[in-house]
Order: sequence, then structure tokens, then C-alpha cells
Amino acid sequence: MRPSKSDDVPVARKPTVSILTTSYNHARWLPDTLNSVRRQDYPHIEHVVVDDGSSDGSVDLLGSWPDPDLVWTSGPNRGQAKALNQAFKMSSGEIIGWLSSDDVYYDRGVVRAVVDAFVKHPEAALVYGHAVLINGAGLQLHAEWVPPTRMLRWRPPPHFIQPAVFVRRSALGDKMVDESYEVAMDSELWRRLARNHVFLRLDRVLAAERHHLGRKSYTMNATASDEGRRLGVWHPGSGWIAHARHKTWRVAYRLAGLTLVPRIVPRPDGFDGRLDSRVALVCRQLAVPRSRLPLGVEERH
Repeated sequence: MRPSKSDDVPVARKPTVSILTTSYNHARWLPDTLNSVRRQDYPHIEHVVVDDGSSDGSVDLLGSWPDPDLVWTSGPNRGQAKALNQAFKMSSGEIIGWLSSDDVYYDRGVVRAVVDAFVKHPEAALVYGHAVLINGAGLQLHAEWVPPTRMLRWRPPPHFIQPAVFVRRSALGDKMVDESYEVAMDSELWRRLARNHVFLRLDRVLAAERHHLGRKSYTMNATASDEGRRLGVWHPGSGWIAHARHKTWRVAYRLAGLTLVPRIVPRPDGFDGRLDSRVALVCRQLAVPRSRLPLGVEERH
């Protein structure tokens, strides 16, 4: 059972939150994701996991997982977008979170804070927040700052962190993502919702995303570039002016991440992560590109 719950949101107004997770051969990190949801101190959560044909023991792990709020299924590999839409159809919550099987929520109060924001701001269709980048051993590598909504009109590069985003079901229609996208399905979703819906930023760290070489951003670069062209966003080959603008924004995001450093805790209670030191975090934030960050793989053997 989950721990005792907060009464910050009136009982009559507590909506169900559906956390959707797709997983493919992520048995290594799947327990971290499952535990991160299980630790949340909000009472009305259903966790829907669609395993997309894993062969690494993920199915056995899901079948033995001791959480009555976990709903899962496994089937042949059809791709992440189809699996995510299947999870969406299996869910019933009024609020949808999307937590990949290598990502985690930062602390126990994330879902409660998000629900509180949706209740206080009924006009908001999407709530998003900051995140941290972690490696395979749970070491916090970078602080990932996201811009406030007033900056979105300046059309910065898409910089919502997928596990740190929650959406009202009523804004999604009959499916969550466009299945014609393999990598940029999240960016397409944010852009689609931004046309007619209100976004709200929570100025707090909501999630941690995992840095590892199996991420699609590393393994499917050509596809990511093609899908960037379809969305009309920056991509390699779009010209030096677009490249310079994109790079300038990225540097600005990295520097703005320094404002989050005092809020990065040594031992987050949403997952089994750690921080070596704030000095080391600042040094990485300022000087170490993602390609040179420690993967931490050896620490998990």
C-alpha cells in the first residue's frame, strides 16, 4: 500500500491520474520506474504499462510486481507510439502522465502537486515542470530547466521534458500520439496541443530522465532529423542561422539550469538517486556536454 495521503486537494475534487509507461527491453530500469510511481503520496493513481515484446525478463518482472494499482499487458513489438496509444485506451484517468520505463518521478509529491495545479487552474490542459538528467546508476548529471509559458511565444526550440509533462484527457481526443512519428511523437503532441490549449509551468523539479546510449535520440538520428523537418523545427542541415539560433537557446537553457541547483537534493525520495556534490553538478552544467557525461553503467553491475 502507498503511504498516508495528503488532503491538499478537497476529496470531492480528486481526479484519477493515469501514468502511462511503454517498455521494451528495459528490465534494467523498469523497477525504478515502477517504484517511482508506487511511492507517490497521491491516492488516486493507476499505472498502465504496455510491454512491447520484451525478451529480457520484463514480462516476468511485471507479472510478479506487488502493486494492485499496476495494470499491464505484453504483446508483439509494434513500436512505441502504438504501445502508448494502447496504454491510453486501457487507462481511465482524467489526468495523463507519460513516464517511460527508463525515467522516474523526482519526489513523492510530484503527482499531488500536479493535481493541485490542475484543480486550481481549470483552464490549463497541460502542466509541465523541470527535470534532472540521471545516468544508469542514478547519479544526477544535469539540471534541466524549462521556460515559463510567457517565453513560449518567442518560439524557442521544443524543450518540454516528456516525463515532466501531464495532460488532461479531455484535450487528447481518442488517441494520445500520432503513430506516424517514431522519435518526435512527444514534440508533435506538444505542438498540437499548443494550438488551442493553455499550458501551465510548475516551477519545481518533477522528473528525472535517463541518460544512456540506447535512447532513440542516439540510435535514430536520421529519423529524428526527418521528423524534425516534418514538424518544421530545427534539424541538422537547416542552415547556419537556424543552427546558431538553436544553439543559443540550448546554451541559455543550460545556464538557466543553474538556478535549479539549490533545489537538487542529495537523495531524492521519488527514486534511488544520488548527487555527488553541488560543485560537481555546477561543473557538469557549465562545461560537460551530454556526449561526455558518465553513463554509470558499470556501477549497476
